[in-house]
Parts: sequence; C-alpha cells; structure tokens
Amino acid sequence: MTKRLSGVILTPREEQVLRHVRLGESNKEIAATLGIGEQAVKAIVSRLLLKFVVPNRTTLAAVADYPQDGPSANTRTLHDALSRSRELRSTNKVLMAQMRRELREFQNIRKRLLDRRAASDGHDRSRPTEPLPRRRPQSETRGTRDAR
Repeated sequence: MTKRLSGVILTPREEQVLRHVRLGESNKEIAATLGIGEQAVKAIVSRLLLKFVVPNRTTLAAVADYPQDGPSANTRTLHDALSRSRELRSTNKVLMAQMRRELREFQNIRKRLLDRRAASDGHDRSRPTEPLPRRRPQSETRGTRDAR
C-alpha cells in the first residue's frame, strides 16, 4: 500500500527509510534497523531525493518533516527557494554561455578592425609599437605656471 506525503507517493519501505532519515540516522544504522542491505538503503534514499526534488538528506528531512495535512509555511518557503535556486542556476549557465559567445565575437571583430587599421597605416602588428612619451610630473608643471 502506498502513502501520499506532501503530494509525493511513497511505498511502505520508502516511508520507513524516510522516518529514519528524519531521525538523522546513517545508511548503515537504517540498514541494521530494517534488516536490509546498505546499498538498498542508498538506493531508497536516492529515490526519495528524486521524488522530493531535493539535493541532500538534510533538506529531505526538512522538506518531508511536516504533518500529513500539508507542509508548514517554512517548509513550503524552503522548497520554493530550492526550486527557484535550481532555475536560477540553469538560467545562469545559459547566460554565461551566451556572454562567452558574445565576448569571443567582440574580440574577433576588434582584432579584424585593428588588422584593417594596421594594414591601412602600413604598420606591422607583429612588432610592438613604441610607448607614448611620459607626461611631466605635476610638480614641474606647477612651477612653470607660478613663474609666469
């Protein structure tokens, strides 16, 4: 028989494992208590993480730790924040890829323009240009103005 918890349908074994995860027990402790293998516990915990759409056991315990009639406001807020965080991360990846493409395009355009300018001026871009002359320090310029 399956049981529904916060919109997630759980098998009896998943419900048992979830109860022990809420208590903070390790996979080894859960396996010993329920009389199943540690690998089986890991598989069930992984399924629970996927069903509740959470990244780790701590969040699983927090999200799943509310009464049967529904989540508390804090738990809903936490779950909504995690979902929003995932959305922002994926959006951020897309935007970063787009920015990298645009930066490469800008760099290519800039290089072509510099090459054209150098070709029209007759300069060889492979050789470094001479540095610009240094400006005189302000102390020298002030002295000349005061002398006037």
